[in-house]
Amino acid sequence: MAQSRRKVATGVDVDFKVLPTRCLACPRNFLPQREDARPQKADGAHPSQWLEIRPSGIFKEHDRLHRPSPFVSDFARAFLREGVKKHATISTGGVAMRRTILWLGVLALLALVVGSFWWLLPQSPVEGALRVLSSHDRAQRRKALRELRDALPKMSLTPSQRQQLAERLTALAENDPDATVRVDALGLLPIAQVSAATMQRLALSALHRSAAEARWAMEVLPQVADATTWTRLMDAYEQERNPVQRDRLVRLLRRLPPKHWGWLCERLGRQPDLWQPVLKGLSKPSEPMRKQLVAWALSGQGEKREGALRLLQQFPPSPDDALRLAPLAKHPDKRVREMVFCIWAQAPSRKMLLQLQTALRDEPIVAFWASRALWRLGALRPEEGRVLVKRPDASLRAQGVLALTRSHDERDWRLLTQALRDADLEVIRNAAAALAAKGEKGLSVVLMTYRAETRPERRAALLSGICGVARPQVIAVLMEALKGGDWRERAVAMSGLAMLKDKALPAIQQLTKSSERKARLTAVDALNAIGTKEAMRLLLQMAQDDGDHQVRAEALTVLSRRRIKEAMPLLTEALRADDAELATAAAFGLVYYGEQGRGILREALRSNNPTTRQIAARALASVGDRAGVSELTKRLSPDLPEDQRITLLQALAKSGDQKALDELLALLGSDRPLTRLRARAALFGVGGLAVPALLRALEGDDPKLKTEAAWLLGAWRITSAREKLVRLTTDSDPQVRAAAQRALARLDELPAP
Repeated sequence: MAQSRRKVATGVDVDFKVLPTRCLACPRNFLPQREDARPQKADGAHPSQWLEIRPSGIFKEHDRLHRPSPFVSDFARAFLREGVKKHATISTGGVAMRRTILWLGVLALLALVVGSFWWLLPQSPVEGALRVLSSHDRAQRRKALRELRDALPKMSLTPSQRQQLAERLTALAENDPDATVRVDALGLLPIAQVSAATMQRLALSALHRSAAEARWAMEVLPQVADATTWTRLMDAYEQERNPVQRDRLVRLLRRLPPKHWGWLCERLGRQPDLWQPVLKGLSKPSEPMRKQLVAWALSGQGEKREGALRLLQQFPPSPDDALRLAPLAKHPDKRVREMVFCIWAQAPSRKMLLQLQTALRDEPIVAFWASRALWRLGALRPEEGRVLVKRPDASLRAQGVLALTRSHDERDWRLLTQALRDADLEVIRNAAAALAAKGEKGLSVVLMTYRAETRPERRAALLSGICGVARPQVIAVLMEALKGGDWRERAVAMSGLAMLKDKALPAIQQLTKSSERKARLTAVDALNAIGTKEAMRLLLQMAQDDGDHQVRAEALTVLSRRRIKEAMPLLTEALRADDAELATAAAFGLVYYGEQGRGILREALRSNNPTTRQIAARALASVGDRAGVSELTKRLSPDLPEDQRITLLQALAKSGDQKALDELLALLGSDRPLTRLRARAALFGVGGLAVPALLRALEGDDPKLKTEAAWLLGAWRITSAREKLVRLTTDSDPQVRAAAQRALARLDELPAP
């Protein structure tokens, strides 16, 4: 729009831009737009509408067109002059105002954009994680929880942030459909400082969910549970029938704080068999707590007294505190007397001698514990032993034989020799030990009885009574038992030689020179049991000089497992032997020597002998070496005999080959017993790498596979398999149930059937 500047009659220099569209001094409506313009009527024009004014004499134009009276003309001129002055001022201010409004609008828009970005970007990792935790994508929720787990310990949260985080984590732990998200959320609750009441509520709920949530609950509840919660848990245990939930409650109640043991005593006295699994896993109480147990045992409450005595049997008090139980030694209830004397047998005191001697004439179980207490005090006299050896109870006869050890009476000698032919093995063992303690004469009687005995279990009992005696004739018998005895005799002989150490080396050295292979193999076992430096020196000599490959292989195996450095050259030489057994022992022995041994095996992969290459590859694959795995993969063929294929599969599985592991697992469910046996042995050699696959097998439908998997997991004592094994105790297949029970017995959770 064109503008011009001129002075109005008032003398003010203004921009003439606009004037009213209506002439206020005349009755007509027209719009003077320029100097020579003709009047144009403005229908409905409003005074707030403005038009540009040309730099011409508008007053002259007005006068020419209207020609008003002099009075009106003077009035109009004055009015218009004031209007131009006023509106020119307003026009100048309006431009500035519009510019200000425009800038303010731009600034407001910029602030809106910046605020939007500021809102979208997280102000802290916590706020960003909280936003992501509301996502419907469980992977995003898991990722956010992992990031929080790493970031929270290093951050300082405001009270508002901590409250928001606690509320969100609580909601996730309670309601999220994904078990992993719930577990991760539960793990962050202590960091978020969630209240103890909320933690208790969430933990009690988690006990009935997944195994991971239950483990969290069992860790948290002992720290936050109050007396009411522990009472609820004990009530739930007594009523629970689900084996999995029952097992969880057992493990949780084993962590019952001693300050709540008063309730446990009452329940234990009322239902001892039910609470026995909880009892055997309790932690040792403090000495003041044991004093309190003695006080509860002396109280008049029957159930609480019996429960306290059972706890004292497991956690015996000091002898002085145990002596406070003397009033119960004459209790009419045999169970009470039995528990009191059992406690005294573990914490004996000479102040209770009279009660102990009197109790030898009590019920057999009470007399047994009294005799044990007297034996520990060194106060079990021969005359008391003569009475005990004539009792029908075998445990009392065994204690009576021990009482005759220090006697020189001829009558007691006859009683001991007769005891060597007793029906109970414990009586035989104690009698042999008592006679051996009397010197050469007694030892000769035992050895003569041993040689005349034909039953292996009785021979082993006789041998166990004298195996710790460092006499040449005893060492000779131990060597004979090790060489040709029953497995029970061999076990006793090995333990005896291990106790004798270097005292047995002269006899063993003579055995290394025997012409019989079996005798020399026996010498290898004996030297391994002794394990001293001198024994290892003899083994090195056998590994180098013995002419039998099997003997050398056994010697090299023992030396390599003990990582004897001097055996390295012998192992390297034996690796290239023509005998496969010797080469295999050398190859797997070199694995124990770390990178140096593996380097020798890698060089053997370039051998011209295919057998050497295969043996070296198997040894390397067993430790995950890529060179060995590659070589074995080339040799794995469907045409191989089953035993060879399983051997190669075992080596590949040890290296982490999942396909080989899956194939072994499939063979574990074979209908052929021999195949299952080979697969079980192979998986046992694979070790921990097979555990995840075996855990999955417990959830399958194949009863053979579940049975074998339970056997292996129990043998390894894999505690993570506990809940799955507990579920299998109710399986429809009896073999599966039996295998699960045996496995749990290995885990010390349930008694073996």
